[in-house]
Amino acid sequence: MKKLLLALSLTLFCVPEAFSQDIIHLKNGKDVEAKIIEMDGESIRYKKFSYQDGMDLVVPIGKVASVTYANGEIETFDEPDVPAAAPAAAPTVVYVEQGAASAPRKNQMEDPESVWYKAKENAFSVWVQPLGFALWGPMVGVGYRRGSSLLADAYIRLPQFGYTYSLVSNSPDELSGVALGFEMKSLVMRSNGGWYGGGLLEVGYTGAVYSKGALSEEDYQWYTFVFAFSGGYRFCFGQGFHLDVGIISGILLVSDNDWRYSNPANSYYSPDYDRVDDGFIAYFGMPVLSLGIDF
Repeated sequence: MKKLLLALSLTLFCVPEAFSQDIIHLKNGKDVEAKIIEMDGESIRYKKFSYQDGMDLVVPIGKVASVTYANGEIETFDEPDVPAAAPAAAPTVVYVEQGAASAPRKNQMEDPESVWYKAKENAFSVWVQPLGFALWGPMVGVGYRRGSSLLADAYIRLPQFGYTYSLVSNSPDELSGVALGFEMKSLVMRSNGGWYGGGLLEVGYTGAVYSKGALSEEDYQWYTFVFAFSGGYRFCFGQGFHLDVGIISGILLVSDNDWRYSNPANSYYSPDYDRVDDGFIAYFGMPVLSLGIDF
């Protein structure tokens, strides 16, 4: 009798475990363990059973053969399957904003290249900002997007190729240097991209030569530090391409300028003559127009 009661107790505990999740049986033979949130005549909205804090996923009814609910009940669907020329069946992700009352349009939900489909995926990217040729130097960077909420970029800027940078440096005969920066931004997704905002930190080095080849040739070196806010809008296109349009605005710290006469040996200046000019703080700003691709 005790063995019988023990067996019945174990059965009562095990049965709920066996049906603790809904199972969506797709017509392509795949099974999806899910927590179904809502069903209508066109689609099933659900969350992954293994990650119920994640985004809502949507699968069209036409791609579902049947559903086994957590209580063991089975429901079948007789709607015709998708045409043979349609893409392979795959649940399409829908990014649902906090408090949103409705999902995106159906064509966005079913398009694998849409922002709504890609939003769930973490991605790396490469990007370039050629506008820097006219300003403070072109920028080339790599980025990481964490889902649809966070962007992190690391970049290199080449000030010697910036026209404006050359002008504010008093048009030296030779300009060289490099700047390295890191940027962290928050991203708020919309149907065709998303607003972003955050900050950046940059450290750079610049060298300049004036009166090159003359007896009074001067060789300058200085360091720069940028602390700035960045904000704008990211437009997302098919195949992972994106375009950032925005602005960078902040302060520029320039270190003391170390310089010396580097003229030929027969100069009337001593080759060991060194000077130090004071540094300064200035406004740093530039528009953003960069093109990148996720992979």
